[in-house]
Amino acid sequence: MSKKEENIKEDKYAKKAGLYVTTNMTLVFISVTLFTLIVAINSNLLKEDIFLAIQIVLQIPFIIYSSNALSRVSMHPDKILDKFGIYTHAIGYCFFINSIGIIINLLVSIQLSIIFFSANIAFIIVYGALVQRIHLRESGKLRISKELLSLALVILLGLFHVIGLY
Repeated sequence: MSKKEENIKEDKYAKKAGLYVTTNMTLVFISVTLFTLIVAINSNLLKEDIFLAIQIVLQIPFIIYSSNALSRVSMHPDKILDKFGIYTHAIGYCFFINSIGIIINLLVSIQLSIIFFSANIAFIIVYGALVQRIHLRESGKLRISKELLSLALVILLGLFHVIGLY
């Protein structure tokens, strides 16, 4: 690989990582604020719903370690660390979405919560299809694992919980 191609690759990693880190820090701020509000206003929500408690607590370290990994990738490109950062971001983000959906269910209504989860599931599918189309055109390879993981987490730990399947 030429020096120019190597620099282009490093710039690509740095830009992508920077965007993820900015998004992650915003999510951490919102997550900590949400957790603090729940504890201050009605801490029983966390005691009553273990899925809410687990996901609202775990989203923070997943998002922070995603930021740590991607910050490192922006300075020293590494495919494994890049994948770690992307997948921990996806998991943390799904926990964030699920926490919001469960809170909507507990404080507003199950119907609105189902609408919220359905919209998120639809957007995961549409976004995944669009990314897949672009990725196939560029590399000819399938790339759906992150979207499938996100879909599974939102359906299994969010929607199914709210509708009472377990």
